[in-house]
Amino acid sequence: MCRQARLDFSLNGGSLKISTQNHSFRLAATAAATLLVAVVAFVTSPKGGISAEYLDQKVVWESCPVSVHDPEDAWTKAEKRSEVTCATVLVPADYSGNASPEFKLQLARLHDPKNKSPLGSIFINPGGPGGSGVEQLFDSEFPNELLSKYDFIGFDPRAVGFSDFADGSEFKCDNLLAYREKFGAPNFANTLDELKADYVARRDYLTDCAAKNPFWWTINTDNMVRDLEVLRASVTRDKPLNFIGTSYGTVLAARYVASYPEHVGKIVLDSPALADEMSEEDSLASDAATEARLTNYLKGYARHAKISVGEAWNRLLEVKRSAQDHELLGYAGLEKDFYDEETDSWFMKSTEDFLIDGIEGLSYLPIEDAREEFNACLDAAYENQVNDCFEFYALSMWGMSVEDGEMDGIIDSYDIDRDNSNELIQIVWSLEYEAPVEPLSETQSQLAYDRFKNAAPKFSQLYLSQEDPGKLPKNIKTYSWRSLAIDDPTIPDPPKSQTKIENRSGKQVLVIGGARDSVTPFHQAKKIAKQLNAALIKVDTDEHGSAASYDNECVNAVLVSYFTRAGKIPSSVCSGR
Repeated sequence: MCRQARLDFSLNGGSLKISTQNHSFRLAATAAATLLVAVVAFVTSPKGGISAEYLDQKVVWESCPVSVHDPEDAWTKAEKRSEVTCATVLVPADYSGNASPEFKLQLARLHDPKNKSPLGSIFINPGGPGGSGVEQLFDSEFPNELLSKYDFIGFDPRAVGFSDFADGSEFKCDNLLAYREKFGAPNFANTLDELKADYVARRDYLTDCAAKNPFWWTINTDNMVRDLEVLRASVTRDKPLNFIGTSYGTVLAARYVASYPEHVGKIVLDSPALADEMSEEDSLASDAATEARLTNYLKGYARHAKISVGEAWNRLLEVKRSAQDHELLGYAGLEKDFYDEETDSWFMKSTEDFLIDGIEGLSYLPIEDAREEFNACLDAAYENQVNDCFEFYALSMWGMSVEDGEMDGIIDSYDIDRDNSNELIQIVWSLEYEAPVEPLSETQSQLAYDRFKNAAPKFSQLYLSQEDPGKLPKNIKTYSWRSLAIDDPTIPDPPKSQTKIENRSGKQVLVIGGARDSVTPFHQAKKIAKQLNAALIKVDTDEHGSAASYDNECVNAVLVSYFTRAGKIPSSVCSGR
């Protein structure tokens, strides 16, 4: 997801990142993709009262509508051997008791007909916010040992995927790219004028979206955790919650354990994001993991191009300069399209952000695939000055996709196939994880800049503007969803108290993390395992979502043992696939 939301002049755990594009995302083609990295989380406990009418709903499992899953689509082996049914559950948009519409949450269930007496149900969610648990269910090949004993239930959280308002209306904003085109705002701000242009674009985009979606502020983690309790009570009745959450889904899991200890069953946090505040140490560890991934790409490219690693790095910097100088071409840029006589093609001017976001998007691929894609993308950008390859991964991160994975000619930003994951990520981030930041002094800015450079020497140089951040003005107001909430008297103020992440359930929780996962670094897995007194499984892999892929025999064996056998699971190490 998730990359961090790097807003104008915001201090992210000691790292000053100057950018305005939200950096949490979901890679559409990856079921387990997405995370949300919390810089400072200001949250309230979601344990507030839930009306009995929601807890006592009768859930009716029926054939899935074609809109959810077309039976003519390709089915996994797990689907073929199982009964696939769907249901919906109602939840209030606002749990405070005030009048509000309802969300209709979509669920899909796999049940092995040979399993006459299932041990229970296991809920799954791939993260985001914005990841579809329903899609994850249909994309997954669950271990037979688990499917023969449990039903698996994928759910779409409020406003995600198939979970719309009960009246059928969707939560959706207009295209952010269109707004940036309108105001001439680049995705990556390098100057004060560009920052001001971005401010105007962001302000108009958010205010327009808020006007079209007046209950946008109810899309937050606390409400999603309450929704999870409604699902548990409605679907399993008196049974505890069994849950496998991946990436941001681990935030839901950790908050649930802390808020509803009496209903905790078997809980797995796969590639965990931090569910409360991120310290400076946490932030720098995340930066170091990203640096290691970038270094791996450069080493691979050096072998590919038969040059030194230093030369590979210089090529990437040259491509960045081309983007900054508006010399890099693409198909999804923000400037007017034009005809290039040399190539006899129509292009748009690509942007620096399409380049950098595209590189970060590769973090969701296995390292071998990511290196291959990086080589192809850098070759195209360096040799031909065309950035369509990195653009593809950048668009994917923003909840947009190009049909068949190809960009053939100019892409109209209004017509790009997209979901609302970018909006959802921005809302959740801003309301819950964006701490009010006092303007930094020049000394503070420089210290933050130096820490970032020390932790990630190449990535910081690639990411930061050409201008010294310490010399940019500190009085530019960040316009965010949080500012909308604060300025609107009809919306409750964003919470200011913290929920302590702890495990008072007496039940063992399982944490699984990839040793070289650059999306949610293993440092985070160790931290949250300690908070929850959980068993920690370290997987010798760079993959994000080691458990959710269900293709690692060692991890699968751990999951089977955890869910089917008595006794506690010891912390251990699993090899990669």
